[in-house]
Amino acid sequence: MAPPSRLARWIAPTHLALAAILAIGAVACLVVSLPGQFSPDSIWQLQQGRSGVYNSWHPPVMAWLLGLFDRLQPGAPGFVMFDCLLGYGGLFAFAALAPRPRWIAVVMAGLLCASPLLLIYQGDVWKDVLFADASLAGFAALTWAARLWPSRRARIGLIGLAVVLFVLASLTRQNGLVVLAWGAVGAGALAWRERRRAGPAIAVGGVALALGLAGVVSASLALAARGDGEPAQAQQLELLQAWDLSGAVHDAPGLPLPALRQGGPTTEAFTRGAATSWTPERLDGLLGLPGEPKALDDAGPAVNRQWRALVLGRPDLYVRVRLADFGDLIATPNLMACRPLFVGIDGPPASLKALGLAQRHRPVDAWARRYSLAFVGTPVLSHLVYGALALVLLILAALDLRWPDAGDRIAVVALLASALTFTASFLVIGVACDYRYIYFLDLAAMAALLHRAAVGFRPAT
Repeated sequence: MAPPSRLARWIAPTHLALAAILAIGAVACLVVSLPGQFSPDSIWQLQQGRSGVYNSWHPPVMAWLLGLFDRLQPGAPGFVMFDCLLGYGGLFAFAALAPRPRWIAVVMAGLLCASPLLLIYQGDVWKDVLFADASLAGFAALTWAARLWPSRRARIGLIGLAVVLFVLASLTRQNGLVVLAWGAVGAGALAWRERRRAGPAIAVGGVALALGLAGVVSASLALAARGDGEPAQAQQLELLQAWDLSGAVHDAPGLPLPALRQGGPTTEAFTRGAATSWTPERLDGLLGLPGEPKALDDAGPAVNRQWRALVLGRPDLYVRVRLADFGDLIATPNLMACRPLFVGIDGPPASLKALGLAQRHRPVDAWARRYSLAFVGTPVLSHLVYGALALVLLILAALDLRWPDAGDRIAVVALLASALTFTASFLVIGVACDYRYIYFLDLAAMAALLHRAAVGFRPAT
């Protein structure tokens, strides 16, 4: 009998089965979604991408990518395919690390593909999905850099690819830089594992971080040059601070607001009025209240001073408000109010007409909506479940680091640490409980679970 080829030694039957299951899952997602699930935000960003003039209310890189794919085919269906390639490809990369993946991983892959968090979400044209997929694919590239470390060319190429993907993720979410930071830590830890010396670890991690930051700054400046000039970032910060102040007054009605009184009495009255209808679910309620434009226009300095006074003078009250906001995001006590899914195409009629699109509610969309809603109230749509799973898998991966050949666990640790850190950042910046905001946490936990199912609990051989 002829000896097995080098390719056969690398590829096990379960590798092929995993590839087949995840490919079928990706195709099913595309069949259900193409040309994509477009919410009003998505329509707005596609318009910007087609015009080439970007608004910074949402990260401009999303509009730029949509415009790029729109030029290839109107409606940007290529964007959804690109997202699916990153998401499903990242999942396969984590599972395929095992020299002989266990069959339980194939079963797990099938169950994950049946989840609406893959079948439906991967077709949603949202920056949150792009961020999660780019982050996952970046850490997947790091895992394979660990696996192929002896090959200098493969090592450098895969770390370079990871940095590019981390740059994309950082540009996609305002708090996405945590992914780049953890990616640099992971790259440095891989270098340390090989030589057990601080110098190479610091060099590799430092270069990865420096190149990533340079990429983020360069791309941000290039995109800003195509901006519409609206100070959207400053407006977002002002709204966040006004929301925090309304929550503080809601919790402590007698709270003095001297900075608002001196710098904007109209804003003080608005803030106290808004406190009566304040809810930790989302700040959108501020935008529709009577007197909102007049109260908040040009009130930024006064709002900022009063917000800083709240943080420094009543940190207990500020923390209570922030914890209430974060609790609604992570626990979603009223999941339907937190917009757990979107199916179809919807947006302003004039915008849809300009893009050559129409509102879409096909039979397959109705089926996708019913299918997704069947999971409401189950662990499948629970950030708390995925967060707990991520913590357990993080501990298991960290314990495995004592093994001689456990470089892939370093990337798993970095992936899960970045997802948990990203989630924790919403303690400070969270403005709504929308389920998609921390989709990355769920996807990272899925990838780590699939990796654990594939490798088991023994050192790689």
